[in-house]
Amino acid sequence: MNDRVLYRFWKDHGQPLTLAGDGETFTFMDRAFVRIRGGQVEVSGGLRALKLKVDGAPKLVVNGQEQPARAEGGWLILGAAP
Repeated sequence: MNDRVLYRFWKDHGQPLTLAGDGETFTFMDRAFVRIRGGQVEVSGGLRALKLKVDGAPKLVVNGQEQPARAEGGWLILGAAP
């Protein structure tokens, strides 16, 4: 199991923000919790896009619904992640 916790505060918390580091990127509003477990990546919160280091081609579930994401060269990509 591997987790990411993303939290935005102050007055602009409702505006999209992109955080990047170690090749990964996350665009979210307010907050997002990302859990990599087995063959699945589970996300809750205001995620809009991501580029996440993964093994294989895991399924992406955002707020309880499976989302179309692509696995390319060890990365899981959703939306227009840089």
